[in-house]
Amino acid sequence: MYKNYFFLNRLVLELAPQLKNFRIIEAYSQEKDKLVLNLQKGELQKHIEISVNSSSPYFLVKEKMNRAKRNTVAFFSDVLPAVIGDVLIAGNDRIIKIAGNNFALYFFIRGGDSNIFVENNAGVIFTFKDCEADLQKLIANDLSNAKYINSFYKPELNGFSAEHFEQYIKENYRSISKDIIREAKFRVSDEEENSLRKEIESVLDEIQLNPAAFFFNEDTKETLVAVSSFRSFPFTEKVEFPFLNDAIFYYLGKKRRLENIQSYKKIIDKYFKNQLSRHGSKLENLKNRINTPSREEEYSKNANLLLININKMFKGADTITIDDIYNEGEPLTIKLNSEISPKENIDAYFRKSKSERVNIEKSKKLYEATLKEFTKLKDYETRYINSKTTDEYELIMKELKIETYNGKGEKNSETKINFKQYIVDKKYNVYVGKDSANNDLLTTKFAKQNDYWFHARSVSGSHVVLRVENTKEAVPKNILKAAASLAAYHSKAKTSSMAPVSYTLKKYVYKKKGMDPGQVALTKEDVLLVKPEIPSICEFVNAE
Repeated sequence: MYKNYFFLNRLVLELAPQLKNFRIIEAYSQEKDKLVLNLQKGELQKHIEISVNSSSPYFLVKEKMNRAKRNTVAFFSDVLPAVIGDVLIAGNDRIIKIAGNNFALYFFIRGGDSNIFVENNAGVIFTFKDCEADLQKLIANDLSNAKYINSFYKPELNGFSAEHFEQYIKENYRSISKDIIREAKFRVSDEEENSLRKEIESVLDEIQLNPAAFFFNEDTKETLVAVSSFRSFPFTEKVEFPFLNDAIFYYLGKKRRLENIQSYKKIIDKYFKNQLSRHGSKLENLKNRINTPSREEEYSKNANLLLININKMFKGADTITIDDIYNEGEPLTIKLNSEISPKENIDAYFRKSKSERVNIEKSKKLYEATLKEFTKLKDYETRYINSKTTDEYELIMKELKIETYNGKGEKNSETKINFKQYIVDKKYNVYVGKDSANNDLLTTKFAKQNDYWFHARSVSGSHVVLRVENTKEAVPKNILKAAASLAAYHSKAKTSSMAPVSYTLKKYVYKKKGMDPGQVALTKEDVLLVKPEIPSICEFVNAE
């Protein structure tokens, strides 16, 4: 509920006196959809982090902020530095306004159109995310027409019949979210005509005045930021905070830890699934080999019988029938290799006899070693099942050497080589080189043969690799275009309206001896004409 209007309203009222007269000295981004404002007042420093992610928009003040040494992008340098005069919110609309001495910054929350706008004294508007002209005009109209307040907004809910009250709320007060209505309904205990209205008003009063709180349900892994008096959310953990900003900070940290846990669990689950299956199959095969009757004596007898009857053998024969002196002289037919000599056939049977004995001995030793390893894995699996914290998962991954796992029983070196990384359409991993040497690592060491490789044509720029996890599944054209746009964006063609990008499979990319760092040659290529940008379906993961 931290992104609900009334919680934002309370947050603004809490933060406004803290931020007043601070000087915004710079604005930058080092993660997709996040802007950081560095503030200073005398020796004091603060940082505002604003997320315009459609599913998780937030406005948060931090005392400390780690800025990456590279790959950060500056914003709004035309109006900065600037002094904060006040922090306001629109009445009944999720627009936070930072009013400065020579600018106004608006944090506009509206689903996929969420954005940050800065307006200078001349009325020129700058945007954080790219925004089409028509949409920007509509939003600018909303920004200018909104009435900004520095008090807690209380909607007038009197004068409407109880029968249609909930429908009226949904149509006229979208800021009163489903969570607030659910909480109010949870408290309604009688059929009094205006009971729902009264409970909604009580909930809004509590949002304004009660301690903020973080709720967590261990069973469902659901989280909620609300106030301490909320009763409708089933929880196993509840932490109270005097300020809403602290509750949101705690929530985001908890969310990140939960996401890490899910990520670790996915990796470890895959590891155990593959390793236990592989070891189980190996044990079954070894067990079958050990339990299969040995043919050592049979091969040894054949070799000795052939040696006794070597004078009856000749090259080119497929078989020979002789008297089995070990079985009362019964006729015995022995297969021969017609392409080798009689002596070589005899030696082959002696080797088979020895090999059979050695193979059985090795199989028994290997079975014992594999069973020991399998038992160890099962013990780790039990320990993993009983683990709950990121520290426990990280320790298991460290001990098993599975930082990432490629499904083939090998440690994956992907985490050892650092590139910029994006996730496209929540599924495809795209990696971007940082410089010439890093481009070489990306292309020659990291990329797999059937990964897609991209580079802006005729200009210098980053190598870009689209990881193909399933070679049997065709990569959609829009994904290829998104990766191509990233390649154009990370090149000298960044400011062009459109740019040609070469792409091919990595197996058609090679490096000749003597080529400069980052320079490669292609034996086959196709070209896409794309806009240099970070497409909306691309999520920036990290810069290292």
